[in-house]
Amino acid sequence: MDDKDTQRLGFWSASLVTFWVVVFGLLLLGGIFGRFAKTPSFAVCLFLAPSFVAMMVSINCHDDHENKRVWAKLGVSFASIYAVLVSMTYYLQLTAVRTAPDGGPFAFAPGTALFAVDMLGYAFMCLSTLCVAPVFANGDRLSTGIRRLCIVNGLLAVPTLVAPAFMSGAATPSAANSATGDLALLSWCVVFAPFAFMVAKYFWRQQRQPCR
Repeated sequence: MDDKDTQRLGFWSASLVTFWVVVFGLLLLGGIFGRFAKTPSFAVCLFLAPSFVAMMVSINCHDDHENKRVWAKLGVSFASIYAVLVSMTYYLQLTAVRTAPDGGPFAFAPGTALFAVDMLGYAFMCLSTLCVAPVFANGDRLSTGIRRLCIVNGLLAVPTLVAPAFMSGAATPSAANSATGDLALLSWCVVFAPFAFMVAKYFWRQQRQPCR
């Protein structure tokens, strides 16, 4: 792949990440008001995982600064860990759990073991974005905005890791756990959707530049 192919992959993968996060946020809002079941949001998150990995690989391949390449590669590694953990979680919800009474041993709700695994995955996603922050140090306004959102999203790894430890274990989510989880997810969408959109815009601008 030449650099233009990388830029196209970066643009389309970042656009897909933006799309999936926005759809997830809308489904989450609908679920809060009793309009949607959780199954569509599981499917959206399952599609989000490979899109995010593709976006992070594009950032890594497009980085021209060798002294920063190690951070981009580390970002790809953390993104891969995230994708494995959450893909397993959501695939189980869409297959085995749908046919099991009360979710069986793989019930997914705030306070359950599988929820903790899912949160661990998202913690690695946050660390992944934190790692690529140095890549966007060109000094222009767009790169600066992306770098700041990388750092903000990266710092979310701390509450993401800590939160499951304070949620009571139960196959059926409590009202407090559900409200806390929904609020946290909405906050994440508010940070992550603009980040992915700006990355798509970054690659779009790169495509418009003449080949070097």
